Amino acid sequence: MTAVEIGPTTAAPAGTDGVIVLSGLTKVYEPTPRWMRVMARTHVRANVTALDGVDLTVRAGQICAIVGPNGAGKTTLFRIIVGLTTATTGTGRVLGLDVDRDTEQVRQVVGWMPSEDRSLLMRATCRENLHLHGRLQGMSRRAITERIPEVLAKVNLSGQIDSVVAGLSAGMKARLRLARALLPGPRVLILDEPTGAVDPIAAHELLGLITDLVRRERLAVLISSHRLEEIEALRSQTLLLDRGRVKYVGDLDTLREQWERPQLELVFDSAATADRAAAALLAHGLAATADGHAVRCGLRPAEGAGRVLSALGPTAGEVRHVREIPMPLRDLIARAYRQDAPEGIR
Repeated sequence: MTAVEIGPTTAAPAGTDGVIVLSGLTKVYEPTPRWMRVMARTHVRANVTALDGVDLTVRAGQICAIVGPNGAGKTTLFRIIVGLTTATTGTGRVLGLDVDRDTEQVRQVVGWMPSEDRSLLMRATCRENLHLHGRLQGMSRRAITERIPEVLAKVNLSGQIDSVVAGLSAGMKARLRLARALLPGPRVLILDEPTGAVDPIAAHELLGLITDLVRRERLAVLISSHRLEEIEALRSQTLLLDRGRVKYVGDLDTLREQWERPQLELVFDSAATADRAAAALLAHGLAATADGHAVRCGLRPAEGAGRVLSALGPTAGEVRHVREIPMPLRDLIARAYRQDAPEGIR
């Protein structure tokens, strides 16, 4: 598995112990007993495998993005780490603590940021929200009093310490949830779609705060997001989950090397020339389409622009502009999901 670190150094030092270490983690939900079905709003009729042998290591100073469609197992993975549910098989450790046996200690070193504002008291102030959360975490009143100004300063909310939460913008509420996760001084952050309810500008600011914290305080972070452009901007380690199974774990550069199919765009002076060029490429077995003055041609693995240009024949001299178009991350991930991962990629 390739690990990616935020900061100047892109790889964790060899032999560095992981902060989060998951090994063979499996979670199977068994059918709801018949006697309970009348009391349950929903029930399971057959075994459901939410996680199927997940292996993952996240080191200090690293962000790992957990990506997958609804039902992939992201929430189950987070719930196991913070002790809200137990794994069926496999082990999980956070700073050496067993996530099953040492639940209380794990919660003291893990900061949890939920995706929604419902966990905030809307009629209370930022100070009051953090004070209540600190007490629930078992922090002393003195420690809470000292930490509240510190964590609000870290998320740029010092001026809103006595503001009522209901009057804050969506971006400020997200930063308050981050401050609450930071309150006990955790070494691990679990961020469940932290930017899901905020606009792109506020999301950019929030991600900037997170990456700065990771770099400065050497935190280990798990983050789930449906915004793939954010994951690409984080330059994070990535875990692709599909119905509980790991499709890929590693950095995005390696993922691109394995799965990317870029396109070459050729621009001509006229649509007629573009049509002739597309026909020439098709005659040489290349996938090409013309759209106005431009022709797009898919590149095969290890194939450069030279073969495409040589296949143009006389029209090669009429090319006015050439550029390679990388595959969008969404298409890249979709391709990885559609096929089995290549040998050795996991």
